[in-house]
Amino acid sequence: MDNADAKMAMGRFTRWLCDRRGAHFAALNMHRYQPFLEAIYRQWKAAPAYADLVSHFGAQALRRSLSIVRWMEDESMLVIDAELRAQLIEQRRIQQALRFFDDGMAKAALLRFYDEMISRAVTLRTVRLSLGSALRLLYQCDRSGQQLPTQSGLKQLLSKRPGLYCSLYGFVNFLNRQYALSLDARVDPEWFANVTHLARERCFRRVYAAVVNGGGSEQQWIRAAMGYLHGVKHLPSMLVYREQAEHEQPGFIVTYRGVDFWVPDARPSY
Repeated sequence: MDNADAKMAMGRFTRWLCDRRGAHFAALNMHRYQPFLEAIYRQWKAAPAYADLVSHFGAQALRRSLSIVRWMEDESMLVIDAELRAQLIEQRRIQQALRFFDDGMAKAALLRFYDEMISRAVTLRTVRLSLGSALRLLYQCDRSGQQLPTQSGLKQLLSKRPGLYCSLYGFVNFLNRQYALSLDARVDPEWFANVTHLARERCFRRVYAAVVNGGGSEQQWIRAAMGYLHGVKHLPSMLVYREQAEHEQPGFIVTYRGVDFWVPDARPSY
């Protein structure tokens, strides 16, 4: 490493890595990080903007050298653009979905559906969610990716994952237009209510069994109980709750949108 600034940076990064991961880890892995750090100092005299890093190296290279990015952020050398990072994550997930099938009708349909959404300038999040649901439907109907979905396959998927109904609607209409299918994305409200309740019950039972056996978390349990016992969905990532017994039964009061809900505590009492 000839550049004096790069040598100094490598020394500071080495100390940072030793503090966080230990000297043994740093000694074994420094060779992985040195080329990336050298490349930064060859390209720029000082730490570049996050967008410039992404543009020059690409998101994949930054993921491989994530420790250097975190070090630069900790040292106030780099300010992460949260919006750009979120877009990169969405783009990576979209590409993963598009590469899921090697070939066949399913891959062709996914690519055409993707192109149509991009032409409509929908958000990356919408593209990612729609592609994810489309992929689930294609895989449900034919794991090899050689066949397009059928009505029975669509209904089977919705019986297991009723929450996909809205995000699947656009893909089903796309298939009908582009491939002359006659899939019906509409569902009987009573059937949909029943399968939604059954899906919540399965989740409730699964999380309950995990908690009883010492696994799971309070957040997971309360989320499952809110869905099954109170029919509440679209909960925030972190729930607000407090312990409160009802008729000597341990439980929690969960505050959601200004309303208090009570759910029992699934943990065994000894």
